[in-house]
Amino acid sequence: MGIFDTFSGKISLRHVFLSLSLIVPLVLFSTLQFAAQAEPENAAQSGKEIYDGLVPDSLVDIEARIPSLDIVLPAASFPCTSCHGQDGKGGLRASDLRQAKLAQAVAEPDESGRQRAAYTLDDFHRAVVNGVDPSGQILSERMPRFTFNEDQTAALWAYLQLIDVSASPNVNTDGCVGCEGSGQ
Repeated sequence: MGIFDTFSGKISLRHVFLSLSLIVPLVLFSTLQFAAQAEPENAAQSGKEIYDGLVPDSLVDIEARIPSLDIVLPAASFPCTSCHGQDGKGGLRASDLRQAKLAQAVAEPDESGRQRAAYTLDDFHRAVVNGVDPSGQILSERMPRFTFNEDQTAALWAYLQLIDVSASPNVNTDGCVGCEGSGQ
């Protein structure tokens, strides 16, 4: 008794199509689900590299313009961790970049006297590239303006969703390490 005996000795074209119509969607769904899970992890990993100032090939040509000093330097010279810390909490001179904070509007003036709308990914890109927050206010002149493309900013945004909230060894009591040399 062989495998084909179950089907009276024949496999009809109808059986083949029916089997394929059940199997193909399952395979496609599994593949798409795997890709959907892998993509954010890859984006977050790229975002971590950007945040930490590592220089993958994709960032070699990225520049950072410092408005207060009127200079342009390689972006790796100004990793986010220098002012915002490993945990993204910022400090006295740098904003909290954790996703939970960025996604909330600041209705009451914060320590700097600022109010702002909640950030979206597009707003975050505009802030990092142009130095403008969601409410149209100009960010600090000490904040570098980076020449990131939208994919690089999206990777950074993905990393900020996962960022560690533990205490950061990179932020001093002035709130910034490396800002204009002395945390000022």
